[in-house]
Amino acid sequence: MKQYANFDCLLTTLGIGRWTFLMFSSYILWTLLLPYFSLGGAFYNPTVAHWCRVPEFDNSNWTLEQRLNYSIPWEDNGEQLKRSQCRMFVRDYEAVAQLPWTPDLVVSQEEESLLETQSCDHWEYDTSVFSSTVSMEVPCLSGTLCVGRPASAPSSRVSTSSAQLSESPF
Repeated sequence: MKQYANFDCLLTTLGIGRWTFLMFSSYILWTLLLPYFSLGGAFYNPTVAHWCRVPEFDNSNWTLEQRLNYSIPWEDNGEQLKRSQCRMFVRDYEAVAQLPWTPDLVVSQEEESLLETQSCDHWEYDTSVFSSTVSMEVPCLSGTLCVGRPASAPSSRVSTSSAQLSESPF
């Protein structure tokens, strides 16, 4: 076995010069750093609670919970009941938006099953944890929020706390 005086002699014998070694080293460095940039979006772009926005309620004196109870149906996701993120009741919201909230406006589980729903074209976001995220700024990011959501759908942010959003009324 031939002995080499230094590493440069070995590289020259193999046909690999300093330039090739430098390029190979830079590629290795790049492949070590790239996954952190590629996978970072999973950590930088959290999923934010969202629901259909009913523009008629924008100037209403109803609380968020009252608006959600009146306009957003509950959905069973297999583990628990959650507010729908992509559906809302078909109702005449203009007729009740300026009225004061009364207990007779509460929808029972039986009544809710009879009400017709429609898909949304506007969304509100819970900003109690994050004031701004990519999914809030880019309305239709790969269709992750709702299938069939228009790319130009406007949105608004609602500052709420998790305590304001109850999980299930039933």
